[in-house]
Amino acid sequence: MWLELHDTSGALHVNMDNVVNFRRYDGAEFTQVATLAASRDGLATYHVVETPQEIENMIVGEQQRLTPH
Repeated sequence: MWLELHDTSGALHVNMDNVVNFRRYDGAEFTQVATLAASRDGLATYHVVETPQEIENMIVGEQQRLTPH
């Protein structure tokens, strides 16, 4: 599932199927999202303005939208 998240430059479209972790460190103004996307370090990381709770809510909302009723 793809979610639109935002960094300081604007919108990012993140394939959440490739996300292995997202967290916000104490005092940080961003959430770090780590994905399996190719990079020289093995994991690509993004810093987004959404909180982990906002991301979780977006995931649940998208799962509900995609579930046939």
